[in-house]
Amino acid sequence: YNCVECDPFADWQYLSVAEAFQQFAGVDLLQCLADTNENEPNPEPIKKEAERLSIKCSKKDRFEDVFFRIMLEKIEPFLGTPVPTVLYDYPVCMAALSQKSATNPKLSERFEVYICGVELGNGYTELTDYRTHVARFKHAQKLQKKLYGTCYPMDGEFLQMLKEERLPECTGIAIGVDRLIMLITGAGNIADTMWLPVR
Repeated sequence: YNCVECDPFADWQYLSVAEAFQQFAGVDLLQCLADTNENEPNPEPIKKEAERLSIKCSKKDRFEDVFFRIMLEKIEPFLGTPVPTVLYDYPVCMAALSQKSATNPKLSERFEVYICGVELGNGYTELTDYRTHVARFKHAQKLQKKLYGTCYPMDGEFLQMLKEERLPECTGIAIGVDRLIMLITGAGNIADTMWLPVR
């Protein structure tokens, strides 16, 4: 795809997000997350790394904003070649519905699959803890209110299910079928994969 080759039948590459940041951008992501709030990390350490990479930042940029700029410019183009890449262990602030990593509380059990620099699927181990969900939802509401002046209400039915422990441990992945079609057909734009009725 786009003159980049990927062999899905060969052994896949498994790479943590921290390893990818170190390998492709020379950024110590775990150090950027150290001594910060897991839901809203201090953006200053990662901003310094971005500036070193000549990636512009503004005073209003949050950790997540800078993280994605580095991802898009320095890392994503190299993922999924010459074999598919499974990128795992995302920062907690980028995986609101996922379980925390058992090895590092700043990270979560979220993963993505890349082929030829294109993200094909996103998955995670479902967070089933009621109290953690409530705390994350409250944080999200506070942030939405600050950024947009309004926020979405909490999903009461979902939270009640968690409170009653009716959600079993589970995991899954959502595959972008439109992206898969784009990769298979070589479409230059994802809009070209959309099905339209024939007139």
